[in-house]
Amino acid sequence: GTFDLAAGIPCLDNYEPNNTLATVTTSALTVGTPVFGSGNLTTDPDDLYQFVVTEAGDYEFVLDWSDDTDADVIIRNATGSVVAGGGAGATSSHPETATVTLAPGNYVIQVNMYDDVGGACTTYKLTVQKE
Repeated sequence: GTFDLAAGIPCLDNYEPNNTLATVTTSALTVGTPVFGSGNLTTDPDDLYQFVVTEAGDYEFVLDWSDDTDADVIIRNATGSVVAGGGAGATSSHPETATVTLAPGNYVIQVNMYDDVGGACTTYKLTVQKE
């Protein structure tokens, strides 16, 4: 038989499928405990994590990744509206950081593969700290 190099090795993500608000990963993202995932612009451009704020304050989200891809972190409220990041707020910084004042409640943190310059599989680490 033949081996198809073009198929490559699939990108592994412990939290799949978490690509939409309906399939958001719950209980994964907490202050001080990073989550690790992977993405691909074509097949897995977004990963979403629920983040529960019990104490109002400033929170810093840091997204770091493995290659030359441009990845973004976007903070959304429970209904999906952007609170911070995304659009003009997203940068090409590596790592990507967003500091935002949040009231108690449920939020959705989106990791977005903005481009795929780095290749077919980008692994990342997402952390949050209370300022």
